[in-house]
Amino acid sequence: MPDPKSTTLRGLALFLAATSLLVWSLDSLWGTSTDLAHHYALVARLSELWSMPYSGNATLGEMNYYPRSSHIMAAIVGRVLGSVLLGMQFITLLSVVVLWASLASIVLSVPKKSGWIVALLLSAALWANRSYLHLELGADEVIENFFYAQLVAQAFAMLVVAISLALERQGVNPTLRYALLVAGIYIATGMHLLPALELLCFFAVLVGVDLYQKGNLHTRHWRSALVPLLLLLGAAAALLTHPSFAAMSGISNNNGSITGRTIQSMGAFMAYSGLHMVFSAGLLLLWLRLDPLKHAPHWLGVKYIALFGLAVSGLCLLQVLALQLGHGSEYSVKKYIFALNTSLLIEAVLCVTLLIAWRWPGKRADRSPNSGTTLADLRASALTVVAFLCVTPAIAPLDTSNLVALEHQLQLQRDLLLPNLPGKSNYVALVDGIPGSVTYMMSIGVLKSPRAAHPDMAQPHWWIDDWGQVATVVTSQNSPLDQDPTCRRAAPVNTLVMLDGNCAGKQFPRRHLLGFTTSHPASTCIATGFSAAEPIGTWSSSATASLRCPVPATAGGRPRAIEVDATAFVGNVPLQRVSIAIQGQPPVAYQLETGKPSNLMVIDLPPQTGPEVQLDFILPDAISPQQLGLSADTRQLGISIRTLEFK
Repeated sequence: MPDPKSTTLRGLALFLAATSLLVWSLDSLWGTSTDLAHHYALVARLSELWSMPYSGNATLGEMNYYPRSSHIMAAIVGRVLGSVLLGMQFITLLSVVVLWASLASIVLSVPKKSGWIVALLLSAALWANRSYLHLELGADEVIENFFYAQLVAQAFAMLVVAISLALERQGVNPTLRYALLVAGIYIATGMHLLPALELLCFFAVLVGVDLYQKGNLHTRHWRSALVPLLLLLGAAAALLTHPSFAAMSGISNNNGSITGRTIQSMGAFMAYSGLHMVFSAGLLLLWLRLDPLKHAPHWLGVKYIALFGLAVSGLCLLQVLALQLGHGSEYSVKKYIFALNTSLLIEAVLCVTLLIAWRWPGKRADRSPNSGTTLADLRASALTVVAFLCVTPAIAPLDTSNLVALEHQLQLQRDLLLPNLPGKSNYVALVDGIPGSVTYMMSIGVLKSPRAAHPDMAQPHWWIDDWGQVATVVTSQNSPLDQDPTCRRAAPVNTLVMLDGNCAGKQFPRRHLLGFTTSHPASTCIATGFSAAEPIGTWSSSATASLRCPVPATAGGRPRAIEVDATAFVGNVPLQRVSIAIQGQPPVAYQLETGKPSNLMVIDLPPQTGPEVQLDFILPDAISPQQLGLSADTRQLGISIRTLEFK
């Protein structure tokens, strides 16, 4: 039985460490992608409505049916702290602490002497990764991207695994431990499907190993397998019937963009997950070779990490195979990278530690509890602090306090000053020191502008195509939008001004721009040889393609040119060759840089252009991801068109 004084000391040390880390990092906001805006909008709506049905809220998009448990947590904390953003930030930071505290408790469950080796090796590995390797580890979910719900669910899943390990070490009845896992799987599904699936697969392999051990020890009859197998089936049924399962399954088919520093191709993911499975199985076999009565119970951390590695790598491998059969997306595969890298790094540390103990049997036979001295009791909290500092950036791009001040000011203006005009919306744009993704967040989250109607945040500058839909724009004083003082609805407050949309729109000529993203599909054009619109644009799907679009009338007469903004497929060439012929004229040749997110191609319109114009694209370097071994995608990808503008 654990020493109560030691347990109290460890708990107090961990509480102080967690509190210090939260206070230290609360003002540091790391993730500034558009995912931050979408999660924020859902938390904001929940904090206002609490009980919100799966409806068609214009500010939410797919977040209308996204799992909400983690967002409800942020909404509750946000109410207490007086800020939706602070609520999200608190839960985000707490999740990072819980994730690594759980992992620390698992790896430090080995005997005391080996525990010191684990602590030192893992600290060194985390430092080396921060300085040299740059693998995406737990917490990277919200560093460049902002996969808020996935991080919260991953932290919860690892907490459940750590509690299960602690219960097994104390000799708790396996049925109670399995029941805990069933409940944990159901709760995790309400946060995010991926960690819930990991926990379910972990449960499955745990049951398999436990039954195998019981068979080897001849302690129980085979009928004892019925209860854990029934609980496993119950866990699977709970996950499959959860309302979030169908929602997340549908979302996983959307191939969004994800920032990654290491593995990108599907072939590499398949190889990596396969090797990971082999390594995890090898580590598990090392543990199974220990004496089941003398040594194995003191090395349960090795068993649990190996089983988790098997679950994650096996799931990733299945996801890649499903993609080959046309199910899911590359995006859903890439989101396994955080758990894959984290578990593999810890497995490597435990493997080295176990081999050292194997070389010196005295360490392997050490059965001294991993507590009992002050230093040993402080080890888990110290390792949590080291991990937190190694996986989070030293410098954050944004200060949370500045954004909370902006949030409060916009809420006050919304409630007291901004008019509610039917058919029109309010926006935030071009605020000094604030990136476009954050002004987008404030627009849909605070001012409740429709998400689909909001300007494309991928544009290098803020723009509005239809000022007739704009009631008010909140912007910085003297920004490019604040050119006419008579357009101001009131005097500037804290350098922010409110502009009447009708007045401000008169300063800008109407842009005849067609979008080819899912947010702004160009439904007026007839496309041949192009795929469906995606968040980043519309991909050409063959070596030849064409667009036939209506020609708009401008204030100066007919437009004289067309500007195409496109991205070249990163294939086997540094420059993607593109030729564009317009209305049967000789084609114009271009070379697009494959690593450049935006390439502009300007084509002059013939003098006698009719009411429609046809652009024919010739793409000699188009190639399919399947040919390159990247995925099962057979489309001959050449360029992705984001916008087409008549000038």
